[in-house]
Amino acid sequence: MKLLSLLALVFLVFPAAVFASYVTTPVKTFTASAAKTTSGQAVTLSWTTTGLSGVNIQIICNDPVLVTSPSFSGNFPCSKPVFTSPLGANSSLILNFTNSSPYDKSLQFLLLASFDGTTYDALHGSSLTLTVSTDAVPD
Repeated sequence: MKLLSLLALVFLVFPAAVFASYVTTPVKTFTASAAKTTSGQAVTLSWTTTGLSGVNIQIICNDPVLVTSPSFSGNFPCSKPVFTSPLGANSSLILNFTNSSPYDKSLQFLLLASFDGTTYDALHGSSLTLTVSTDAVPD
């Protein structure tokens, strides 16, 4: 009974929102080595997390920008997790871009959280936006 009273007191003094915010923010940092890049210039995405078994990356594509990485064979797929196995919970990823559009294009990257190493969760993840300059040469 004393334990229940103590727990009730803790939740009165420290609202559940304080505990929930700790649990719901496992991604501590998600950064890019540059906010804007050009074709042939590598950008490194880096992240640190707490309490995750791994992460994955998902891209909200902006045609005709293509994204590649030495860690992945081919172009990154759009709007779905890129890797079949989770990336490290605290790691980085080198990316390369091609933008054949006559305009600069922005891409949104989602860092998907995985607590169990098999399912991914954007709610507990993070996002960032990166702009890729055009490769087109003016007439």
